[in-house]
Amino acid sequence: MTIREDLVSSAVTFLQDPSVSGSPIENRIAFLQSKNLTQEEVDTALARASGESAPAPGPSNYIPQQQVTRQPQPGYGGYQQYPWQQPPPPEVPKRDWRDWFIMATVMGGVGYGLYFVAKRYVYPMIAPPTAPQLEQDKQAIDDQFEKAFSLLEQLSKDTDALKSSEQARTERLDAALTEVESVISELKTASRRREEESRRISDEVRGLKDLIPKAMEGQKETTDTRLRELNTELKSLKTLMGQRLNPPASPSTSTYGRPGVGTSTPAITPNTNNYNGTAATENSNAKPVSVSSGNGTEAVAALQNRSASPFGSGFGTSAPAGKAAIPAWQMAAGNKSSSTMPARLKKHGSLAVQPSASFAEPFSSPPTLSRAVLPKVPLMGKTALQHTFGLSEQSKFWDLRTALTVNILRSFIVDSPAQPVSKVQHMSIKDPGIKGKIWVAKVTMPTPEEDDVRQALFKAIEGLKEPEEAEGGFTLPELLPVEAEWTGNRAGAAKHSAELKIPEQQKYTEMMREVYSPTTILYFHGGAYYLMDPASHRETCKKLAKLTKGRCFSVRYRLAPQYPFPAAVLDGLVSYFTLLYPPPGSFHEAVKPEHIVFAGDSAGGNLALALTQTILEFHRQGLKVHWNGEERDAPLPAGVAACSPWLDITYSSPSSAWSSPPDGIWPANPPRKNLYADDGFFCHPLVSPLAVKSWEGCCPLYIETGQELLTDEDRHLATKAALQGVPVVFEEYEAMPHCFAMVLESLPGSVLFFSKWAGFITDVVEKKGSVATKGTRYAAKTLKTTELDVKTLSGFTNDEVADRMKERMQKMTTSQPDLLSKL
Repeated sequence: MTIREDLVSSAVTFLQDPSVSGSPIENRIAFLQSKNLTQEEVDTALARASGESAPAPGPSNYIPQQQVTRQPQPGYGGYQQYPWQQPPPPEVPKRDWRDWFIMATVMGGVGYGLYFVAKRYVYPMIAPPTAPQLEQDKQAIDDQFEKAFSLLEQLSKDTDALKSSEQARTERLDAALTEVESVISELKTASRRREEESRRISDEVRGLKDLIPKAMEGQKETTDTRLRELNTELKSLKTLMGQRLNPPASPSTSTYGRPGVGTSTPAITPNTNNYNGTAATENSNAKPVSVSSGNGTEAVAALQNRSASPFGSGFGTSAPAGKAAIPAWQMAAGNKSSSTMPARLKKHGSLAVQPSASFAEPFSSPPTLSRAVLPKVPLMGKTALQHTFGLSEQSKFWDLRTALTVNILRSFIVDSPAQPVSKVQHMSIKDPGIKGKIWVAKVTMPTPEEDDVRQALFKAIEGLKEPEEAEGGFTLPELLPVEAEWTGNRAGAAKHSAELKIPEQQKYTEMMREVYSPTTILYFHGGAYYLMDPASHRETCKKLAKLTKGRCFSVRYRLAPQYPFPAAVLDGLVSYFTLLYPPPGSFHEAVKPEHIVFAGDSAGGNLALALTQTILEFHRQGLKVHWNGEERDAPLPAGVAACSPWLDITYSSPSSAWSSPPDGIWPANPPRKNLYADDGFFCHPLVSPLAVKSWEGCCPLYIETGQELLTDEDRHLATKAALQGVPVVFEEYEAMPHCFAMVLESLPGSVLFFSKWAGFITDVVEKKGSVATKGTRYAAKTLKTTELDVKTLSGFTNDEVADRMKERMQKMTTSQPDLLSKL
């Protein structure tokens, strides 16, 4: 086997090391064998290390080796080198300049490489950033954050949308389930109600079957009586006309000129028949006694009261013979019309067309009532049947009594022939008298010494105009005394107790004995500004006084068309200042503004809000009023409570046209398009409070409405005021007509409304600051409540409402005054 010379040389060097030569031979051999030397190579190495010749190698591998003899190191002295001893290790080779040059070159190259790598790759990572880099990094980070935030926001929106959709779906499902349950319940209730109504209508039909023949028989008798009387009156008129057209040639004494002369005349009972021909005495059905007049016959009853004739030829006077006076029926109608005219009409001016007794008292007697109701029997039957079988739209909202009441009232108003304004006005302001559980003390408020309150009102009117509108343009009302009625609850009286015949001052004193609250309600009655009177609203004022334990001051403001805007506002302002600062001789003491609440229904609600806006305009202009020698402030009241307020006299919301025949007071002179206001003022804030731009700083408002003609405008004003920070309590009664609580007094909804109305008035006076904005809708029959968001009630913007009012104002004509009824 070939000897590996390099391994053998290394082994020889190892064996010649002094530190090794002293070790046992076995250890040295084992060490060499551990280094993978063969036995032959170990033997050769031992032989060479000991100075012996190695076994002769093969001829092909023999390389002559020069024996190297290690010299002893100097300083130790010579010593004998024995063959068996290991030679000393070779000297460390010495480095010259070439070695150092190579090392420097290598180190320089490696150092430069490290420097280049560090500068190229390491330094940029550890070097401090520069300002542009910082700005760039900041921008990059901001962009990343914006992306992250946008993603989070989008995620939040998506989550909210998903949550809202799920919630809406859940609400719809709940609503659907509730509706299904309510429908099932209503079906069951309707089924029971139908059975009850069927039984009731069956009883009513049987009653009608018995009533109709009796009513027809009574109507027939009444008609026959009336025809007989009319025939008698025609004969009397014929006789009168004959005598006037064909007087006798020579004077002669008439056979009925004087009692006891000529033909004897039986005793005569004056005819006290009503306009419909029914008599008030026992002899009402007797045929009138007639006497001969030479040219025909005349009823003896027609000869009474001749002295009232404007021609001066009365009964028992020395009038020329043969010249008859005006018949008694004509004089009676004229006298009654004159005597029953209320003082208010005289105050408002003379009316060219006076209403007859039959119009002012349409149901004054049973025959008249039967004549009025009998034509409505088919309507009553139709209403009852439709309501019983659920065929009418209102059957699910109204009971039978409500349906009959409303439909009959509507038929009287809508189906009746149009009447002159003066006639309707006269009928509506007639005083029915005072009786029952009510105190009424009538007062007249004197005018103040100065004209300042009137001038302040004019300044407020001008201040509320649009900038482009010209000054003036409205009728300037006089400052006149204003009548009013103090109204309170008379607890100790019976239902039909008569009014006490005591002075008005004493009535007021007795009323105050039953007033337990400081609440004073300044009330303005409704009636489209040309109808009604405090007398027509005494029951409403009494209820409010009873529920609030306070008192009402109901104002008899001047009516249109005789006294257009702003006469009513001026009367309301005088009334308010009289409460605050009473003149000498007043029944009452000064009332604090925080104890006063403005209230009204329909047009009265309009007036209450217009008066409130007038006071707000006083505040905006910094106006004070000189009142009976002193400068006075115009503070706001504690609140305003309006029932179905009429806020837009243009009827720009859905409305109906209504016309009336001309008379002495309408059309006005000079002509105008509206009963209440002069042309150009229909959209003025004090005429149509719907046009008010700012309610900021106003006292709390209470607005009630049914689902009627005025609902949209009432909703819009409530929304506008609430958005401007005014506390607004809005209540809506499902399917109820205009001012329903005053017509359908027994309805549970009417009772609830009066309690809520009075409750608001009490809260703003006795619990100041407790009223918060709230909207509620009441179901028709169940009175179940539904919360309403007052700030989103209106579906129209302010600009849309203003444009609609202006457009409607352009279309108004003088032939279509305001709608008579909003039912």
